[in-house]
Amino acid sequence: MKRYNIVPLLLLVYLGVMCYMGYPEYVAGNYSAFRYFGVILLSLACIVGVRYTMKRRHDQRSNDNH
Repeated sequence: MKRYNIVPLLLLVYLGVMCYMGYPEYVAGNYSAFRYFGVILLSLACIVGVRYTMKRRHDQRSNDNH
């Protein structure tokens, strides 16, 4: 597996753990739905951006070597 797949996968696992840990606070009413799900969606967007940026850099470096 390439690094541009491993790093986002690890970030997704980390996000999943953080969502699991924060869910009781959301249910208790300490966080609004906008904040809880907004942070999740923003984090997912960043993870997707990181993945495609890493993939593009990998492809550029591969093309430069050939």
